[in-house]
Amino acid sequence: MKMTKIDVRLAIGLVVLFTVLSTTRSPSLIARRDLAWLLVALVGVCFYTFATNKRGAIPFPLAITKLQLIFLACELLAFAIYLIKSKAIQHGDAVAWLYFYPYVLWTAILVFCAYPACFWLFKRT
Repeated sequence: MKMTKIDVRLAIGLVVLFTVLSTTRSPSLIARRDLAWLLVALVGVCFYTFATNKRGAIPFPLAITKLQLIFLACELLAFAIYLIKSKAIQHGDAVAWLYFYPYVLWTAILVFCAYPACFWLFKRT
């Protein structure tokens, strides 16, 4: 699987947004972090689907696999940045993963549900 410009742009955007969401100390954003995380994921799926369907070069199974891998890599990188910034590694904080793994699961489910819907929608238009 070759990384395209669209993949790189999506990955950079997701890493930045997921890092901001996971490391912010803003009470208003912390209260809405779950919704914001899923909204960022949904927008990312729609962007990727729109961009790849316009070119029509990527078959459906390869595209959804590639998208899942991009999301997983971006979330794990954001989690690593969170671990470093919060000093959870130095404190031996094993609970940090319990805070983070639901985001990975919900994002994977969202990608599996939203990508086919967006793919179908953009194919029809």
